[in-house]
Amino acid sequence: MGRLRFPTVDGRAVTGADVRVVLRRGQWNGGMPRVALAGRDLGPEDAFWYCVGPGPAWYLVIPLSWRRGFGWKVEWVVRPLDERRLRAALDGDRQALRLAVGEEENGKPPA
Repeated sequence: MGRLRFPTVDGRAVTGADVRVVLRRGQWNGGMPRVALAGRDLGPEDAFWYCVGPGPAWYLVIPLSWRRGFGWKVEWVVRPLDERRLRAALDGDRQALRLAVGEEENGKPPA
């Protein structure tokens, strides 16, 4: 993820090295097939990574993979999130909210 480019409002160059994953939802096994059914390889289960970057800025990162020859090709989709959408996605996970927006356990910002 270190070489990914992340969009910013002010046009700064932000890469995967500048962001931190605060929550991974779903399964992702690095692009390897999950199961073979009647000779057809199925890709890994959906995975959604919620990240925070400088600014702060928030992102949803989704790894997509498909068979390419004898291996798997992985592409990353990066979508910016506003704070409202991030909070909705992380609802109920206090640790992820704390990491993403700096909230303390009581749901209020730190003093």
